[in-house]
Amino acid sequence: MGKTVKINGYHFDALIDMGSTITLKCESVYQILGRPTLNPMKIKLNSFGKSKIKPFGSFKSTIDTEDNKFMTDIYVIDNSQTTIDIIIGTDVLKQTEFKISANGIELIPKKKDHFINLINVSKAHNQSELKDNALEVLQLKLKNAVDKCKNLEMHFRNTSTLSLEKTALLDKLHKLEESNLEKVDKKNTHRKCTNR
Repeated sequence: MGKTVKINGYHFDALIDMGSTITLKCESVYQILGRPTLNPMKIKLNSFGKSKIKPFGSFKSTIDTEDNKFMTDIYVIDNSQTTIDIIIGTDVLKQTEFKISANGIELIPKKKDHFINLINVSKAHNQSELKDNALEVLQLKLKNAVDKCKNLEMHFRNTSTLSLEKTALLDKLHKLEESNLEKVDKKNTHRKCTNR
């Protein structure tokens, strides 16, 4: 599935490939990003057609999509190996809970465990590390609180809408019953008049 992603402020077309364990980028995209320093590699990759691909190297970067960020190693390959700017592999997908719909694929970061973050805070060796971890924990708690508020608001709206619909239906039912009672009363009155 295709997706637009952002790396270092540049937008690129990406393909989500559940058969690729790593994230790949063609050399032309690497050039656009200013040729970040590559970590040397001695591995060869097997492509779809079983041909061998030797990456130029890899570098660590953040991939932004839908206001979410995913850190990963990106492997640079020759332009002749792909016509796609970036191939997002399972190394990124493992960080997500992805949702596939008619509108495409949505990459949603997995919820981090607050206990792990609290442990990270307790293990911090210096003051700045402690501040960074504490800030991350507070941001996660704030995001969870906002999510809970949104869920409560949605539940309240749904409940209110149902209550309004229920009230409207009950009003209609009551009017229908009154109308039927009036018809029955008229018939009974008419029968009494004709029997006399």
